[in-house]
Amino acid sequence: MKNLMADITNQIFVPINAILGPAFLNLGLTKNHRDVNRRIQIVREWGINFIRKRINEIKSDMEKGIKKDKADDIVEAIMMAQHSENP
Repeated sequence: MKNLMADITNQIFVPINAILGPAFLNLGLTKNHRDVNRRIQIVREWGINFIRKRINEIKSDMEKGIKKDKADDIVEAIMMAQHSENP
């Protein structure tokens, strides 16, 4: 993840990328662009799967009647806010 963030940041300082913008990077015309785009997609899919799994765990706990006063993470905090009686 650290390397991906560094590579994305470095892309900003390449003159052609700065001129043509993110749409150019998304085309994947160079090996470096394709590599960064591939790694972004992997992280994005991991994040989506992680959040979906966490939502299912929280829904399961809610269906079982397990109530908490305090959320363990931001996903749970959002779910608790959506289902609170006093939004």
